[in-house]
Amino acid sequence: MGGSRKMRLVYRSFICLSFCLAFVWVTHRILGYSPNTQKAASPSLADVRAAVSAAHAGDTIIIPAGTATWTSYLTITKSVSIIGAGMDQTIINNGYGMPSGGGSLEINKNLISFVPANPKSNPSFRLSGMTFNFGTSSYGILLSNATLYDCTNIRLDHLRISASDFVFQRSGLAHGCMDNCIIKGKMDAAGLSSYWTSIPYNYGNESNFYIEDCDWSAYNNSTELFHAGNGPMRYAFRYNTITIPTGVQICPLLDQHGNQSSAYSCMGAEIYENHINLSGNNWGTLFYDQRGGKSLVYNNIITWTSGGGVVTRIREEHQDSDNPPARHVITGQPQHISDSYYWGNRKNGAILNPSLGESLTCSTCGEIVPTENKHFWIERPSFDGTTGVGIGRLADRPATCTKGVAYWATDTQTLYRCTSANVWTEYYKPYPYPHPLRTQ
Repeated sequence: MGGSRKMRLVYRSFICLSFCLAFVWVTHRILGYSPNTQKAASPSLADVRAAVSAAHAGDTIIIPAGTATWTSYLTITKSVSIIGAGMDQTIINNGYGMPSGGGSLEINKNLISFVPANPKSNPSFRLSGMTFNFGTSSYGILLSNATLYDCTNIRLDHLRISASDFVFQRSGLAHGCMDNCIIKGKMDAAGLSSYWTSIPYNYGNESNFYIEDCDWSAYNNSTELFHAGNGPMRYAFRYNTITIPTGVQICPLLDQHGNQSSAYSCMGAEIYENHINLSGNNWGTLFYDQRGGKSLVYNNIITWTSGGGVVTRIREEHQDSDNPPARHVITGQPQHISDSYYWGNRKNGAILNPSLGESLTCSTCGEIVPTENKHFWIERPSFDGTTGVGIGRLADRPATCTKGVAYWATDTQTLYRCTSANVWTEYYKPYPYPHPLRTQ
């Protein structure tokens, strides 16, 4: 009797569970939530377009091994993952001739673009396991979001991409990561003017695009190599290997624009833990040119053997009032250089601190910009808490400090800032590495 009752209970539980699972499955299918796999018949543009068109939000599109030449551009507007057979297995050559005129951030100037139709939903997009030879006839990959909704679920990974000009560009709030890519060509990013009245920039969070664990060099060893920082945008460049070939002029390698009268200042950048190899290069190299916004630049290692030298520069060219607002409406961040810290950067083992370029008297704040220990702080080997940035264990941090100075605790990987006389406050911790999108 007891055994029969147990069997009935087990049976009822099984029926209930089966019904629930069936309900969930049907509901997901009706609402379009169940991810599927779409297989492109070949790497041709027509077959990839067909697979993208057939895909629902959340689907994965598999592109087989093979080589194809695309003679037009592809725009993706939905949340999908496009996965090739592997770098050097699925190969796309560029046969598209972009129209003349206009700027590089236009969709029809780039061979492949992600432009989400519903940014408010924070859609995911992934492009992986392919080679794109963009060549000279158009720009490469564009991520574009011209709204105030932040898209933070974008990943580009295990790609070999090359172009004679811009191989990769971002426009607007298109955030996430690029990882394990082999890159040959220039990169760029830009933001909307409205960000200075609506979208704050803060260090160390997901509202940024992290380029990490990539190998970056010049296209055919014959062009400039740089990542530009145009307008009110932000970027993070970390744990990359950059090789600058002989004869390639870098001026600069990494850039952060200031207020240029016709354009707003870049909001900020984090540049850290990169290895830059200049062995054999005979040109002078400008590693980083900060002309506005705020930056954290630390623990970059430069190997250099010959040529005109390696420098980092901080400077100011235009008044914030030339292109108002002079300060962010929400956070108060000025367009001119502020809250910037440099430490742990080494050139052949020696400290590489930035040099000061052009300065001006700020019309809206009545002070010379940029000024050391007011707008930017640099590493001081004998740090006593008075000026600059110190490095060491947290236990060795000075007890006293002057407002604005900072201390990088090597054991906690935390930057502490002196917020008032003798008061240390946690200021910055790097965003998790590897980027969380890499482990999903």
